Amino acid sequence: MMILLQDGKLTHGILIGINSKYMTYTLKLTVNQDASVVHLMKDDEVIGERSWQEERDMGKQLLSALDGILTENGVDKTLIKEFMIDGNAKENFTSRRIAETVQKVYTFAINQQ
Repeated sequence: MMILLQDGKLTHGILIGINSKYMTYTLKLTVNQDASVVHLMKDDEVIGERSWQEERDMGKQLLSALDGILTENGVDKTLIKEFMIDGNAKENFTSRRIAETVQKVYTFAINQQ
């Protein structure tokens, strides 16, 4: 039993450690015509970032960035609960379509586990 401070008042409670397997994360990919950036977010806080210039290799760059950002931050791929895409690239822009395909396959694969 511990005494905790909550809203400026002392209360009694049990302190339970936070287990990272219950934390959830979001991937936010911004695809622009000249460059792209992927952010790893925990709640509304950016905890990791990878960016690259547009060179007609979105699939390779995005998969490498996803692997790197998750590894660097020690986040298991199954903890990603949302994968968002935004940016100013038009929907018919090839890199945007490749990014959307990676998003769908990633989400499908995680949901199968």
